[in-house]
Amino acid sequence: MADTLVRRCCVQHRGAAIQQASSRDMEVLFKPVCIQQSGTDECFFAPAFFSKSWGFCMNKPTLLSRTISRRFAAAAAVSLFALTSGSAMAAIVCGPGANVSVPDSFDGVYYNFLTGVAAASGAANPGWDWNPYNSGTGLSFFWPGATTGGGVGTGAVYDVLAAGTPVSAASTFVNLTATAATAAFKAGVSGGFLGFRFQNETTAAVNYGWAALNTTAGTGFPMTIVQYCYENTGAAIPAGTTPVSLQSYSVD
Repeated sequence: MADTLVRRCCVQHRGAAIQQASSRDMEVLFKPVCIQQSGTDECFFAPAFFSKSWGFCMNKPTLLSRTISRRFAAAAAVSLFALTSGSAMAAIVCGPGANVSVPDSFDGVYYNFLTGVAAASGAANPGWDWNPYNSGTGLSFFWPGATTGGGVGTGAVYDVLAAGTPVSAASTFVNLTATAATAAFKAGVSGGFLGFRFQNETTAAVNYGWAALNTTAGTGFPMTIVQYCYENTGAAIPAGTTPVSLQSYSVD
């Protein structure tokens, strides 16, 4: 069966494989693949094959094609977990909460990065990680953890990060509620990146991420949390990086 797959199922690739599993002569390399169907990108893990006898198969795919079904995508995902050791996989996770409008109020919104839940109070959102709000004179940020929460900044001011700026344990974090600390965001930004850290309640590790914000010059309001992503093992993440932006493989 493996030999048949090697002959028939060859995936042209670029870059390095992210997961690998070995079985006798075969190594199955699971690669993230995106295809466009009806104008919509569909991404999943698909297997490419490497034979120690034949080398890597670089032919155009025959078994895999643009007509790959969701059923095969699901099977590939199951195979990935079946063929790996079962240890936790590093991943960039993007929250389900997107385009969240932050109320121009003293409560603002209590945001949980792990769940993507946004609520009007901390009591309504256990485990919340970040609270942007109007302290009375403009936008302020409140973080519940003095050493595990905070946003990337310089001195006493939160920075608007350029795309690609690494957010990691090596970054400098600000954990202040003063409105002066959000001066760069109160100037008005469109998709401006805020780097952040938070404690992942599931793993107890400090994770690093970024949030894309739209703010308005003056007080910072209206304000929208456009999107956010984080790396779930405590490793660094470049601002603006998403799972889709990491795709470097394709099925032609």
